[in-house]
Amino acid sequence: FGCGSSREHAPWALDEYGFRAVIAPSFADIFFNNSFKNGLLPIVLAEAEVDALFEQCLATEGYQLTVDLAAQRVRRP
Repeated sequence: FGCGSSREHAPWALDEYGFRAVIAPSFADIFFNNSFKNGLLPIVLAEAEVDALFEQCLATEGYQLTVDLAAQRVRRP
């Protein structure tokens, strides 16, 4: 996630849209580092876990996740 041109702008756009975290199996190094600098948390999960979350998202209107930093878990509210 976050590779290609204008990588430094990607965290800005996501932040302005209201995202506080991005979940993916991997991130481009520049995007990963810029995310922290811009208050966006990049979360690396196994590809199977990301796929499962994506399927749940597609099946549920208004789907949301909560990132519990203390417990280091991603869960539904």
